[in-house]
Amino acid sequence: MPPPSVPKPCVWPGKAARPKPIRANHVWVSDTTYLPLATGMCTSPCAFQDAGTKHVVG
Repeated sequence: MPPPSVPKPCVWPGKAARPKPIRANHVWVSDTTYLPLATGMCTSPCAFQDAGTKHVVG
């Protein structure tokens, strides 16, 4: 009887192709979200982060 197989970890599409930061200002990541305001309008704050130093700007 063959040994049980070990399940592979789940990987999001494109994650393997992302470069790993090796220095500051090398890889940047961003996030945007949409928030409703009390006035009925929406706002979309956005933040950028240097993946090497973890500094957030924007």
